[in-house]
Amino acid sequence: MSTKSITKKLLIYLDPHPIRNIFTEFYNSEIRKLLPAIIRYMPEDYDVRIFSNNLTINEIAAAYPELCPALIRPFPLEDRKILSYFHQWDEKSISERSSLVLGLGEISEFYMGILERIHSDVFDFNCILIWSDNGAVKKFAKDNDIVLLCAESGPTRTPNVPTIYFDPAGTNGFASICKLDIDEIEPYMILPARAWATINSDKGSFEQPMVYDAPFTLSNNCEYIVNEKSIFIAMQLADDFNTVLCSPYNSPADFLKKIAEDFKDTGYKLIVKGHPGAKVRAYNLKKQAEAIRVLEGYDNVKIIEDDTDLLQTIKIYSHCSAVVSINSSLTYEALFSDCSSFVLGQALYNISGLLDYDKNKILSGIKISQEKIDKLTSFLCGHYLHPAEVVYNSDLIFKLFDFYIENRRDDISSAEMWKRYTETFREGFDLLRHENRIEKEVNHRNSINSILLNPAYKLNTFFSRDNDVYFQYSAGSPYVIYEQYACQTNVFEYSIEQFSTNQDRTRLVRGWAYNKYSLNPPVVVLIFQNGTFITQSRIITKRPDIQTSKGLQYHAFYGFHTVFKPKKDDNNDIDIMFVSEKGEIQIVSLGEKNEAATSNGKKINYRALPTVDEEVFRLPYHLFREGERVVIYGAGNVGRQFYKRLKHENKVNIIGIVDKNADNLRIENVPVAKVDELKKMSFDSILIAIKDPRVVNEVKNELKRRGISETKVRWDGFSY
Repeated sequence: MSTKSITKKLLIYLDPHPIRNIFTEFYNSEIRKLLPAIIRYMPEDYDVRIFSNNLTINEIAAAYPELCPALIRPFPLEDRKILSYFHQWDEKSISERSSLVLGLGEISEFYMGILERIHSDVFDFNCILIWSDNGAVKKFAKDNDIVLLCAESGPTRTPNVPTIYFDPAGTNGFASICKLDIDEIEPYMILPARAWATINSDKGSFEQPMVYDAPFTLSNNCEYIVNEKSIFIAMQLADDFNTVLCSPYNSPADFLKKIAEDFKDTGYKLIVKGHPGAKVRAYNLKKQAEAIRVLEGYDNVKIIEDDTDLLQTIKIYSHCSAVVSINSSLTYEALFSDCSSFVLGQALYNISGLLDYDKNKILSGIKISQEKIDKLTSFLCGHYLHPAEVVYNSDLIFKLFDFYIENRRDDISSAEMWKRYTETFREGFDLLRHENRIEKEVNHRNSINSILLNPAYKLNTFFSRDNDVYFQYSAGSPYVIYEQYACQTNVFEYSIEQFSTNQDRTRLVRGWAYNKYSLNPPVVVLIFQNGTFITQSRIITKRPDIQTSKGLQYHAFYGFHTVFKPKKDDNNDIDIMFVSEKGEIQIVSLGEKNEAATSNGKKINYRALPTVDEEVFRLPYHLFREGERVVIYGAGNVGRQFYKRLKHENKVNIIGIVDKNADNLRIENVPVAKVDELKKMSFDSILIAIKDPRVVNEVKNELKRRGISETKVRWDGFSY
């Protein structure tokens, strides 16, 4: 029995840019549920990593330690730049955010540079998931043929069924479905819009109708609209890109001014409800207050409280002649109550302009085609808007990525593509019929970080073979043993400050570590006894002393502290293993022979610990295409490391190794050839595995004299 190899590598990009005066805007309640679900249901041919700013990564690591092997942090210079974008949330900040959403300017180039660094050096992802919208990420994905999905909360919220949608083109007004033709959509079935109006009960089922008939909902709160023609107006946040970029209005005040003027002296009362989120966001509170002041000269306006109960809000707008907004979710939900809904901006639910604002339709009482409304809501709620509980409790996200990977060359706005989509995804209909089709699956996949992520995998042992390190892990029932190679390096600077035995015979290991190149801590610290896995720890201790002495100025989480109970064995050799975000490992061996004494509380003899002085060279993956035939020029330390890693990673085909001083040289029992042998080799490129630029120039001139094209010669010593 064997596992599938990983072919789909997913990067979850939680926007690191500071928004609304915080760095964790996109580490919201949905993401907190989504991240562990993604790991729990990850298929065997997928691998996942998560990137964001340091503050968000710290919160994820603290809340979900099992996700630590998947976390990728920004480099220090990148982190400094991200921090520089943090300033008062005002028009300037919103303008920067808008440029990022549109993929314009220096700010987009900066974040695209981070993606390029991660893609070429840390995790060569071919899928990417972002929350909300980001033009820089979309541009990078398009330029590198990467399948992208943008996620966002759907326009149905509690007490309706909360939903999440995933779109390859963007969110809200940028979503791909905005370009569809309503007449070409073919839902699985067409139900009345009222069918989707349901209350989310405590038991997790959705049964109670939530449609309100006027005679049964009148209360003191609604008396002001009895026997009057009324229009319900939902306000939106001033800084939301749905307002800034998906509408013709510069502010909520401009929008309200437009509606107020349209219905002045018409006999219609305007019922205006502010956005409940404005009161906790200073900029939005100010802008909403400015908008309300615009209405002071109009005597046909009624303002209701921002925090009016949602059920009461439904009761109110159910009595109104129309519901109007820029593109609020409330406007879509009002369709479930047979309301006439209109939007003045771009909205994902406004397919074929079905809900385009028309003052004359409201005044004349002309209803939008109910047949098309039913078709619209059946397509959206049945197929496109996925119930949140299904997203959190199934492998739906991976099925969506599989679908878009398979159909990546098709026009995402074509009727044929969406016909295949509606045949594949019907979660809304399934939930409505109370059919539980959610299957909880945990599948197998490889790589050391992936093994550590998956609770279905059991890490057993590690062993050395020809100076390389291999892990053995098991999965399945009954367990099947698998083997995984890992690259052993010396990328970490560290100190084991305490290794002692407590009175209950548990062991204590305390120390610190950080990557000499990324300056980030290890994602996890593994403990082995005689090669058998005992436990794992993560970097959770603040070490300001290390931060100061090593010049690590961006955070202080470099310490670890682990207590474990060793297995009963005469030989108690202990190995500590640091794991990087790229899956590199470094082993520190601590044995009984290293202890000064075996009595309680005695520390180890540090003179017996291994050194960390050997230089490690980084492979310039960005210089090659997968499967390229490569000759390595240079059999020194750089060449040896490059050969060893390329051989085991199997990303390129190594044709041979050449060196001027090839006599009797071997790397892993492979003879090194003389440079003259190049004329007998068939290759696509030559990788110069030499760091000294002066020597490299000599080699380049020599290769040129031998008639080898400069386009075939690869060197990037600055990344070594």
